[in-house]
Amino acid sequence: MQLELTKEQFRELLKAVIIGVQIREAVAEEQDAPGWEKLRDIERYLLSAAKDFGNEDMAEYFADVWIPSDPISEGVEEELEEYKNQEFWERLHVGLAQRDFFRTVTKAEKKHMADDNSMFPKRMYQLYKKYAKELEKHGIDRLEIVEQRK
Repeated sequence: MQLELTKEQFRELLKAVIIGVQIREAVAEEQDAPGWEKLRDIERYLLSAAKDFGNEDMAEYFADVWIPSDPISEGVEEELEEYKNQEFWERLHVGLAQRDFFRTVTKAEKKHMADDNSMFPKRMYQLYKKYAKELEKHGIDRLEIVEQRK
């Protein structure tokens, strides 16, 4: 099989692989999981072919291996930082909403979730919206850790 890509398609594919390598490498190091290097091999293969697709600006040959060029690395890093930022806020508002929901879940809501294939009741989505709005407007400025008295 031969894969034909336009210059732009190749560029996006290579950027996706570079992002994938960074994520897989970080997770593998954290979990001491081998095997992610296979994706690094694919990245190097694609980097070696960048010139053939008119994307020579994406790759450079350094210390006997193909690596992403500095501008591409910086661009990918910016995209990853933006993704991490968005993911932080998403996880925070979802986590707070779920915490509040499960602290006050009613028998009727439990039954609803059991009967409706684990779908959350409407109140959960209202809590999502409440926290999303709060965090969008105030960030973490109004979040406080309250010590509970024993």
